[in-house]
Amino acid sequence: KPQLTGLNPDVGREKDKSHVAGKTSRRTVKYQWVVYGILLLCFCIAITKVNSKTASDKIIPGNIPELAGYNVSWVSKDILQLHAPGALIYIKGIANFYNSDHSPFICWQGSGYIFKNIKKENIGGIETYAGELQQGDQQLYTAWWFDNGGYQTIGQLDWRWRMLSGEQKFAIVNISAASKEELNTLITTVLKTKILNSCIRAVNP
Repeated sequence: KPQLTGLNPDVGREKDKSHVAGKTSRRTVKYQWVVYGILLLCFCIAITKVNSKTASDKIIPGNIPELAGYNVSWVSKDILQLHAPGALIYIKGIANFYNSDHSPFICWQGSGYIFKNIKKENIGGIETYAGELQQGDQQLYTAWWFDNGGYQTIGQLDWRWRMLSGEQKFAIVNISAASKEELNTLITTVLKTKILNSCIRAVNP
């Protein structure tokens, strides 16, 4: 049989392998640039959102509800303070169902108060979280719940599901007074007269 000499039978295969490797390499580089582009876009979007949030946090709304007998003021862009002799009320808006509720427990502790005797308690016909606040010789009685102006609850899943289902946005209502009796009377009056509804709408524009 005639024999062919001077030819390497693997030469063609090596060329094929080299060609395939070249294509794979170019394809890999292309994908890398696509990934880098996506990452860069995500980074730019994140920076834009952070800057936008920082700017919005500095904005204090101007529409302060007028409530007879109360001095109403903005603490931040989504927190209203209502102050009257013997009464202190904070109302904090909740923008979305997935947001943190930022419990008053954290805020009061941050102001140097110690929480005592926290429990669920029915006041004025609704279920609330109630407790005592102590700072030195000063003692306050406080209670809080979630409220959208028409419905009150202390259930996390309850208010979140209602917001997700399209109901009005909820706010945290926290009421404090110098005595337990004053607290109970104040909450009962607030719920009966619905005077806080305009504030709940204001913190949830």
